[in-house]
Amino acid sequence: MAEHLHVWGVKKENDMEKLLQVLNDFEVPHTFYDYRDNPPEDDRLNRWAQYLDQDYPINGRSTLWKKSERMFMRLEPLERMEWLRKHYHVLERPIVEDENFEVLIMGARPERILKELCNIRL
Repeated sequence: MAEHLHVWGVKKENDMEKLLQVLNDFEVPHTFYDYRDNPPEDDRLNRWAQYLDQDYPINGRSTLWKKSERMFMRLEPLERMEWLRKHYHVLERPIVEDENFEVLIMGARPERILKELCNIRL
């Protein structure tokens, strides 16, 4: 297990609240970054996209994404990054990184994250 986890997502979601609660209960060292308060910078978005082997770290199941994909593709690259920060609900989540900010897992349910990264079974 990593010495310290960096968790990215949206705090007011059931799965995120569950993940953070278990990390706290088991005293797993972590820092949480809410997309709303800590919008990811371009290089981080690019690293996440590379991890997914995609152009952008987008959750393709997002209703907002399905409605906005055509408009998004017409934007210039820098405008796309700004759009992603503004419409953070289309970003894949949660994203868990190690102490060196290397991606460990992305978009998984809390149970899988806890089992694979922390050996905690719920």
